[in-house]
Amino acid sequence: MPSLYIPSFLEAGAWLPFAGLALVRVVSAGGLWWTAVLGMAAGMPVVAGGYQTSLYAAYGLALGRKILLDTDVFSSPQPTERTSPPPSARRSPR
Repeated sequence: MPSLYIPSFLEAGAWLPFAGLALVRVVSAGGLWWTAVLGMAAGMPVVAGGYQTSLYAAYGLALGRKILLDTDVFSSPQPTERTSPPPSARRSPR
């Protein structure tokens, strides 16, 4: 709780949600715009003066990137091959 009274921690940490959103957009769709936003949002905690918080934010963004890429959250599921039911399961017409 004592860190709530230190503005440099709060100012640096305020950029983390914006960087997380940009990270999700870069991983899901890519694009130069979101890459630039991610770079800006990841660099702003250093400019704000919270060096320890920016290091923790960098660790969190790296871990988030690894999780997003390893779990294939944004990949579409592969269609499964449909097969006809076995002859014993087919109903005869009445």
